[in-house]
Amino acid sequence: MNFNQLIDTLRDKNKQIKDLKLKVLEQSNHIETLARQLGDFSQLLSELGLCEIPWLHRLLHAAHLKNLSPAKILDRVQQAKQGKYETKGFSQKEYNISALVLHLGGPRLLYALSQGLGLPSLSTTYRQSHYPKLLPSISFPSSPEILANINAMFSVPDTHASQSGPEPIHAIKRGFSLLIDEIALEERPEYSVVQDSLVGFCREHSAELTSKIASASTQSLESIQSIRELLRLGKCHIAKEATVIALAPFSSTDYSAQVILASGTCKTESDKAHFFLIKLVIDAWNASPNGARIYGVVWSLATDGEGRRRRAFHRYCFHSELSPESPLYAHLGQLPLFNLCCDPNNETSDSDYKHLEKRLASALRRSGGILVAHTYLDSSLIQHHLSKIPGIAPSDLESLFDQGDHQNVPKAHRVLSLVHEAGQLDELVNAPEHQAFVLLGEFLSSFFLPFTNLALSLSEQLTLLSKCGHLLFALYCLNRSNFMSGQLYYDIQTSIKNAYFCVAKTKVLDPSLPFYLLLCRDDRLESRFGTFRTMNHDSNMSLLQLCKRSAAAQHVDHIYARHPDLNRAPYRLSATGSAGTDHTNPRSWTGDVLVANVDLRAVWLEGRNLATRVLSRAGVNFDFDLTVKAFPDKTIDLMRPFGEYIGLQEEQIKPFTHNQPSQCSEAPASATSAAETHSEDNMPTETKGDNTKPTPSKKGWIDIEGHSVHLQSVAKVLFGRDGAHKSTDRLRRVRGYSKDPLQDNSGRWSAPMLGGDLLVGSPAMTFLRTAIGFAAAIIQVSAIILGNGQHAQGVTQANLSQLSISIKGQIMALREVREGEWHWDATWVTSNPTRKTRNDMQDIGLPSVSKQATLTETKGCLIKPILGTKCDSEDRAIWCFSQKQMQEISDELWESIKPHLGLVPRLFECNSFPYKQHNGMIFVLANLVLYDNTKVGPITKH
Repeated sequence: MNFNQLIDTLRDKNKQIKDLKLKVLEQSNHIETLARQLGDFSQLLSELGLCEIPWLHRLLHAAHLKNLSPAKILDRVQQAKQGKYETKGFSQKEYNISALVLHLGGPRLLYALSQGLGLPSLSTTYRQSHYPKLLPSISFPSSPEILANINAMFSVPDTHASQSGPEPIHAIKRGFSLLIDEIALEERPEYSVVQDSLVGFCREHSAELTSKIASASTQSLESIQSIRELLRLGKCHIAKEATVIALAPFSSTDYSAQVILASGTCKTESDKAHFFLIKLVIDAWNASPNGARIYGVVWSLATDGEGRRRRAFHRYCFHSELSPESPLYAHLGQLPLFNLCCDPNNETSDSDYKHLEKRLASALRRSGGILVAHTYLDSSLIQHHLSKIPGIAPSDLESLFDQGDHQNVPKAHRVLSLVHEAGQLDELVNAPEHQAFVLLGEFLSSFFLPFTNLALSLSEQLTLLSKCGHLLFALYCLNRSNFMSGQLYYDIQTSIKNAYFCVAKTKVLDPSLPFYLLLCRDDRLESRFGTFRTMNHDSNMSLLQLCKRSAAAQHVDHIYARHPDLNRAPYRLSATGSAGTDHTNPRSWTGDVLVANVDLRAVWLEGRNLATRVLSRAGVNFDFDLTVKAFPDKTIDLMRPFGEYIGLQEEQIKPFTHNQPSQCSEAPASATSAAETHSEDNMPTETKGDNTKPTPSKKGWIDIEGHSVHLQSVAKVLFGRDGAHKSTDRLRRVRGYSKDPLQDNSGRWSAPMLGGDLLVGSPAMTFLRTAIGFAAAIIQVSAIILGNGQHAQGVTQANLSQLSISIKGQIMALREVREGEWHWDATWVTSNPTRKTRNDMQDIGLPSVSKQATLTETKGCLIKPILGTKCDSEDRAIWCFSQKQMQEISDELWESIKPHLGLVPRLFECNSFPYKQHNGMIFVLANLVLYDNTKVGPITKH
């Protein structure tokens, strides 16, 4: 290598050294930067771990979008801790949570959470929440009011509006149930800003007020004061309750009720006016662009069994029979004894099964009892049978049969289920004398199991309902209103009919859809009422507050639908608990409920066959086909067992054509259009930013002696109640009672045990006064009534001598099977039927019984226990009595009652009493004492 080459080599090496030095320097700078960044990250992580900023996630999200360095992020975190920096980039979920807090907790809670947890502020929540507004009816509801409410509740919001409002309702064709109920109000008229009207008056008498309460800003003080005079004269009233109408879909999801009408009432509306109200709402739903044409038509009208509404529903839903050309006829037209009446749009009426359960339980609790297949079952006797169930304590029965708690649904269901459970005990099933009680349990279980047994398929549910309807038909034919009131009969049969109609409609709409019988009720509206009363610290509300809470509740439902994780899942998913049946829902049902798997005719006939077998086991031979043939000139079905509808006076319900216009009231002149409804902002806590002095022409203000006064203040001064606010207790509130700190200190009802000489359900001897004198009778004790009205399960012979104790019982029909031996075969002494009953029943071989004739009530001093012996023979004997024993007891009893002959009850003309011997002679078991000197031939004492 020469000199020049060596120089070049050195130069290259020097350059390489220089490059390496630069590279080392660059790497050192990079390492230093990384170390500094690592320190920043470590410091940031430490700072974040100790940071208590509630909206930290929003700060980090904004930093991420701006690609900020850790140092800058750390700087902003430190500034935020010092209160020098805050970001407002709220997420959609945060807007929804703030709206939930506002609706469910109120503005003060939202303010606290906004300050403490960084939720959107009150004004921001109001600005971002575009939830619908419900218009209260000013007088009688008008079509514009109803259409505005339908559009507000069901329309799809503007896509440019904030997404914190309700999400679009999916336009799925499905059936709807029209739910109607009343809710108690604070009697307090108020000013509605949206409608510029005074609201809170009854619709029945507010036609004369319309010109005075509408366009209130243009009214004079004298005009508004004249309303007070009309109230004083009773020509109009402040609304005591609000009639609330809602629509609820038959769907497995999103099945909550949406209120579309709230109208004040004084509870004097006729069924005719109520009919037109229902028609007005349904016509509006069918005509609305956001109604039936998008979402589906009304299938049923549900209520709680109120009498006026029952008649109005009957007018509407029993207009004509189902046309054979209807697609529903293929599913329902071939069901024997099925009532096919409906309105022209095939709408049917319905009753909430929970209300029916309460009414059935109340009938069992009443001391008057019921008559089942000619056997009298008193509440004391029913409790006696229930006490045989293992694990049932007397205190449990006392609570369940407390007549003061008749609105408790879980208790009502518990009573019905226990009757069914007791009816399955071998001790009762194998005893011929208790077959009526077993039959009652079969009937009750066929009614409540379809709604409470979550494992049943839809076919099994409908089979049980068919069984229930046929059993009810047979038992009502036997004992009529002595078994059940006509109104309750009508409502139960209506609910069964509606269930079959709705399943048939679902099959026509889409056979692949499920149908939940649980939704055939109005408790979705009652649940909404519960939401209204718990959305604020005050459970009571005025009509205007009701509408605001209803709209807010609708908004809450939309938020829960969007964020189901925010809603607490139902924790009572079982029907086995004491309160589980009051909280079942479609999500908790496990049985197959697809309508494609249901053959309506097959399940209907299967239910009928089950009913026939149950009746036969109870010793009741009932032929359903023979019943129809007995009335060739009448239409007989389950709702018309004698050719006429049970439970209402049909001749007083004049039919109306569905095209007949309503004459009840004209639409209010101030009815607000839907567009006007959405353009107003009715948020009372918003700051409007207008501090100018109001002028008399400004909306919501009127001039009083040169001063502008807000109409809300005017309404409060002129129409404020003199009395206290209504009670927060439901039973007191619906009666209009005010809050009262005093509580009812009366003792709870109980059924004490005063001894075992005479027990409920045991036989006893007494004397009855007949047309020919006093004759001894053996009764089965149904009830022991103490002097204070309480019922006892047992009593001693010593206590029986007290005149304050009464005994109820049915007279046994005894037969002398051989000389000196009398048998009872579970039949009762019956009265001769009335002419009307005889005409109805004579052709079908069904006996008629009057409860007053077969049931006797006497004093305890006229009673003496008697012991019969159980025996079995071909003639179905149950108890046997020897003539010698009967003679001894009757003689002893006769001597003791002679001082009290005036208390002996009288028995009118009856079959099989007084008891007769083989030779046809009357068997009198005591020396004959004629009453009122009645002359009779000689009767021999045996």
